[in-house]
Amino acid sequence: MSRTGKPKPDGSRPARPRRRDPDTAGPGAPGNDPRAVALAAELSSALKELHRALIRAEIGDDPALQNPYTALFALIGDPRFAWMGPLSQLIARIDQQVADGGIAGMDVAAGLGAEAARLIGEGSGEALAAFRMRHVMALQKQPEAGLATGRLRKVLAKVLAQLPEAGETGR
Repeated sequence: MSRTGKPKPDGSRPARPRRRDPDTAGPGAPGNDPRAVALAAELSSALKELHRALIRAEIGDDPALQNPYTALFALIGDPRFAWMGPLSQLIARIDQQVADGGIAGMDVAAGLGAEAARLIGEGSGEALAAFRMRHVMALQKQPEAGLATGRLRKVLAKVLAQLPEAGETGR
């Protein structure tokens, strides 16, 4: 059957699209802690806002990238945008874990928050030096990048507050 609902020339009918089982996946899945899911979703939203601001800062006034399609293809394949890869991957991983029921508790959400904090310079790691440098440059170029970073820091404070203190025992 085609998209119009008509049968295929051979008379067969296509399989129906698979529906996700609400008991095994998604934010309301049994494996997900609703509060942790809400924090992870808020973290993902703040990271997406930062990602958009960093893209705008990197594109700047480049006339070749003013067309949205050209900009999209540049984001995918141009080495000038490769430094945003860790941020893009983190956003995708958070969204996938929420969808798959992988946010079992606050410790998972806090771990994702700690990873996001390292990206923006609140941690250590040589691998992220290129990201940090470009992030600082974007902060100087684009006010939106500063606002998005501020929002992310507020969300991170909320998320990281869920981490147990090093001296505490489990509750």
